Amino acid sequence: RLILEIALVDAGHEVRTAARAIEAIEVGAEFAPDVIISDWHLGESLDGADVCEVLLQRYPEANVIVITGLPETEVRAFFSNLKPRSFISKPCDIEEIEQALERAVA
Repeated sequence: RLILEIALVDAGHEVRTAARAIEAIEVGAEFAPDVIISDWHLGESLDGADVCEVLLQRYPEANVIVITGLPETEVRAFFSNLKPRSFISKPCDIEEIEQALERAVA
């Protein structure tokens, strides 16, 4: 998370990060994101789709990028109503995320 934050800030993006789902919702509610980048599996009761759904209710114009270590076909169903701009499979590199982000804000 920290490496991605540094890389995106260095690329000129304004970035906020969160370590937990509830924190992500709180940070996102104050930040008004143009793009939400989330892992699907967060290891807690809320998953990335839950976080995105809450934030998209408040900011419906935000674009979603999903990062996952699971097969995209399995995860896509959980995000189907959120219409993600990109699915990125782990392991991935910073450049792949930056490219998806650039497409999402274009």
